[in-house]
This record gives sequence, C-alpha cells and structure tokens, in this order.
Amino acid sequence: MLNNPQPNLIYTKVKESDTFDSSDPQKLKAFIISLQLNFNDRLAAFATDASKVNYAISFLSGTALDWFKPDILHPNLQNLLAWQYSYTAFLDELRTNFSPFDTAC
Repeated sequence: MLNNPQPNLIYTKVKESDTFDSSDPQKLKAFIISLQLNFNDRLAAFATDASKVNYAISFLSGTALDWFKPDILHPNLQNLLAWQYSYTAFLDELRTNFSPFDTAC
C-alpha cells in the first residue's frame, strides 16, 4: 500500500463569526463581513451556496434563528425557498428582516 502524503494546507487564522440574534440590528453588517472573511479563507469548504447558508445559519440565535427555524425543521423539498439554496437570497432575507431601517447593510 502506497502512502500518498497530503500537501500541507496552510490557513490563515480568521476569527469565527459571532452569533447574530437580531437584538442589535447594527451588528448585522459586521456579522455578514465576518461570514465573508471565513468563506474567503476556506474557498473549498464553501464552494456552494448551500454550504454558505448552512454555515451562516449555524451562527444565528434568538429571533434571527426563529425566523428561519420552521423552514429548516420542515423544508418543503418540492418547493424550496430561495434562501435555502442561494446565499444571495439568504442575505436578502436577513437584510429585509433584521437590518437597521436607517442604514444600508
């Protein structure tokens, strides 16, 4: 049996995203930036929109998570909502429901 050495993969140390619970809408922009930094750091891990959406949802809590929870727990596989497979649509959903009204996020 031949040993196939794996190349040394070097990653930068990017801080994991803080959770976002929507209690402070001003934190949404920083949350989205933090997600994007993680995606940029691990391109192979986040090659699909679905992987990005799942990762982002794992950092939601409180009201923000409650907004998505019914469709996470009981997805309609015949008619998925756009945010379930499109990261852009997921961000639109976050911004529509949780961004501050006076600033663009």
